[in-house]
Amino acid sequence: MKLDFSKIFRKLSPKANRIYHDKNRLNSLIKEGMKLLFSNKAFADLIDDIKIALQLIKSYYKGEYRAVSKKNIIMIIIGFIYLVNPMDVVPDFLLGGFIDDAAVFAYIIKLIHNELASFTLWKSKLDLNESTIEADEEDYEID
Repeated sequence: MKLDFSKIFRKLSPKANRIYHDKNRLNSLIKEGMKLLFSNKAFADLIDDIKIALQLIKSYYKGEYRAVSKKNIIMIIIGFIYLVNPMDVVPDFLLGGFIDDAAVFAYIIKLIHNELASFTLWKSKLDLNESTIEADEEDYEID
């Protein structure tokens, strides 16, 4: 099985662009995709990176984190579109049918690795600052 990633991206980009502009469709896609991800061992090695990618999308849409390119958000969406499509290169109902889906996600994670690393660093600094603020507020609490 040889996957043509550029063909997959070209084919799914228009749909991903439409979903990018529709939060309801994006939420539905992610919800459906996450059910498949958690129920399939083919994604075990990727699940942490996919969770980070989802946190990035969530922070992006909330306006908290904007240092990500639209192209990379679209690529994550493409990964989910490919995942929920049961009739991709290897139909999902066949034994090992999620191997191609995992390969597509692994390729996307590899392409956006720097973006995920930047987001993770930003998030860790934010979490550190928030915990510092909480600790300061607790210090002034009257018992």
